[in-house]
Amino acid sequence: MRWLEEHYGRGAYRSEIARKYHANASRVRSTFAELGIIDSPRMESNLPKHFRITPQFARFLGYFASEGHTERNSVAVTNCPPDIRRDCVNTIRPLFNCRIFENEKEVRFYSRSLKKLLKVLGASGTTYTKRVPPIVLSGNEANACEFLRGYFAGGGSLQIRSQGCSISVGSRSELLLQDMAFLLLRISVPVTFEYNRTNEMHNINVCGMTGITRFLEKTHIEQWSKALIAVNPTASKNAPWDRIPISALPPSFQSRLRKSPYNSGQSVRRNQLQTVLQFAHEDEAFTVDAQFIFDEVKSVERVKPTREHVYDLSVANYENFLGGEGSLFLHNTGDFKFGRTMLLEPATCSFPRAETLIMESTYGAPEDVMSDRETVEGRLAQLVNETAEKGGKVLIPTLAVGRAQEIMLVLNAYMKNKRIKELPIFLEGMISEATAIHTAYPEYLSRDLREQILYKDINPFQSDYFTNVDHPSEREKIANGPPCIILATSGMMEGGPAIDYFRYMAGDEKNTLIFVSYQVEGTLGNRLKNGAREVSLMGRNGKVEALKINLRVESVEGFSGHSDRNQLLAFLRRISPRPSRVIMGHGERRKTDLFAHQVSRILRLRTATPDIFETLRLR
Repeated sequence: MRWLEEHYGRGAYRSEIARKYHANASRVRSTFAELGIIDSPRMESNLPKHFRITPQFARFLGYFASEGHTERNSVAVTNCPPDIRRDCVNTIRPLFNCRIFENEKEVRFYSRSLKKLLKVLGASGTTYTKRVPPIVLSGNEANACEFLRGYFAGGGSLQIRSQGCSISVGSRSELLLQDMAFLLLRISVPVTFEYNRTNEMHNINVCGMTGITRFLEKTHIEQWSKALIAVNPTASKNAPWDRIPISALPPSFQSRLRKSPYNSGQSVRRNQLQTVLQFAHEDEAFTVDAQFIFDEVKSVERVKPTREHVYDLSVANYENFLGGEGSLFLHNTGDFKFGRTMLLEPATCSFPRAETLIMESTYGAPEDVMSDRETVEGRLAQLVNETAEKGGKVLIPTLAVGRAQEIMLVLNAYMKNKRIKELPIFLEGMISEATAIHTAYPEYLSRDLREQILYKDINPFQSDYFTNVDHPSEREKIANGPPCIILATSGMMEGGPAIDYFRYMAGDEKNTLIFVSYQVEGTLGNRLKNGAREVSLMGRNGKVEALKINLRVESVEGFSGHSDRNQLLAFLRRISPRPSRVIMGHGERRKTDLFAHQVSRILRLRTATPDIFETLRLR
């Protein structure tokens, strides 16, 4: 009977039972066989084939992140009230065929499938290493709000005092709370951070009635909403949550406070700070009123400037931050695509704060307007089919990260739909390594691609059409073989295996060279794109050789990872909140100036196009 209790009570395997009770393993197996017991009939070993992260399941992930853990072959949520235990059961029971144990302290699910799913999603971990699952962190707002609801309802608290109200939650995982702060910022709820050295707990607090009200509107925690209505906290004054760490203030603020009655305090209320700084200039007053996340300054390190008047500035754990003594929140777009592709979703245009925007202007000229994606993909398919009909081969020089994966998806989809003749596709360079990274993090890819990989067990990057070239000795055989498509680096023909393939294929007029990325002036790719019919290449003997170009050279615009002019303008029209200044960069001088002038004229935004080494003061 003890063996059966171990087996059904805590999900022990036969080998575990044999070790624990010092029994012969064959005896345990024969006993279970006589009773007709298989290894674990209540535990499914495979994940559901079609599994979607619903708001209800996102809420369960919040409960688990707050008070959950895995043990052997079970998943438990502890220290939760009856309504949370009931919600967990109603969420998990329809999805997993597992035994459920429940008492006043916990609810436990005996399911290897659920345990495996939590690991795949990135939800499992120790008390110190738990994180918000990436699929929630980068997913839709509904799932994010339900995750917040589950986490705060499971481990958070609403504090109602005579001085004011606050919502707080704690964890020993600092990274988990940083993820939580990001989710809260997505719904425009600012928080403050605290660390208790005594119990090693990190805490975040939602402060102010504006933030609390918005939080409750988004998460729908009814008990807290009713409690706030009952006490009518709008009349509260001098709330303890409305305090700023003095060490987080600029030096000028701190020096002024040392001469005031607050010289020995660790923090100061906003209204008290306003009184002390009543004669400060406008920027300082604005900083005090702003809904920033104030964090303690832990260390300041002097660094050597890379250029005169230019310093490398970074803040640990913060990508966008408030720096110096001003009231500025800076956002840098980097390279971005404000349009849907097969690989990625459009760039986000909603931010908690954005006073100044630094953005690219690669395609900022009036003529930089790309065709729609259907036309672009159709043009690529047409060129491939025309080349295949002549018995030639197609060489596509491409960038290893992003562009190669996009072309792979297009070619695979069009071949499966019979819109392109089925041909072998050879990959060489760093393409396979970069593709492996994309496959490892499908939660950051487009919605359709993410669903194929996570829920339908279909990975387009592992299509039978693709073949990795393992050794350079295979290049000549491929280039002189039957019709095929070759994707190779580098995208601008300045090196890499693409040069070797080009050398072998250049003399055959049946072959086609297709550019799908930007060709910088001065590169071999730019010369070929502009019609060069003879180029000089370094030969295998180390001497420069003249190579005549007979193959067809085409360029398909529209696969770029940069936004075209219309997409750049659409991004600026839709960005929220609207920045007061836009700094243009990452573009040719003429295009940058033209785009800045257009933005200033059409959108009425202050623009700047700084020269190299030029310094701008942002206020």
